[in-house]
Amino acid sequence: MRERNGRKAVETFIELGPTFIKLGQILSARPDLLPKEYLKSFERLQDDVPPAPPFEKVKPIIERNIGRIEDVFEEFNTNAISGASLGQVYRAKYRGGVEVAVKVNRPDVEFIIKRDLVVIERLLKLAEGRIENFLYLSLRNVINDFKVRIFDEIDYRKEAENARRIMQNTSGRERVIVPEVFREVSGKEVMVSRFYRGGSR
Repeated sequence: MRERNGRKAVETFIELGPTFIKLGQILSARPDLLPKEYLKSFERLQDDVPPAPPFEKVKPIIERNIGRIEDVFEEFNTNAISGASLGQVYRAKYRGGVEVAVKVNRPDVEFIIKRDLVVIERLLKLAEGRIENFLYLSLRNVINDFKVRIFDEIDYRKEAENARRIMQNTSGRERVIVPEVFREVSGKEVMVSRFYRGGSR
């Protein structure tokens, strides 16, 4: 019964979209909040995300952040090479033929998150008094933290700054690769970094 309910819960989270998928990913690592049967189902959310949106919906996001694609890149592959709950990644060639990864927010993701957080807050209020107090307080703490972190995650300026600090702190360590971020062509919703193939040094 629990396994079946866990599968149904995951399917519902996927249908509800990016915010719930991201929350489900966090819950999948919390054995103190979910029974093991649910955890097994929620682990699906680490990989099972909606497909990347059509490029015509993504292109305006790129161009309002960094300018016309043809003015910035020598080549740009419009087929996403990777997708996540909140964004997707494309390959391109930057100045001098440098291979780069272009990470882009999903369309309207900030609006969707704000709307969904209202729903999550209402659901949490409904749960108060209906579940054990320690569980309610744990969920409240998780969601309070989630509300802050999810907005950090869609602001690629913060990710770019974190990458700069890590690169600085690991300077001289040959076995540590931190992709260079091209900050002159990155913004809040788009981040351009050097592309590395798996296993490359």
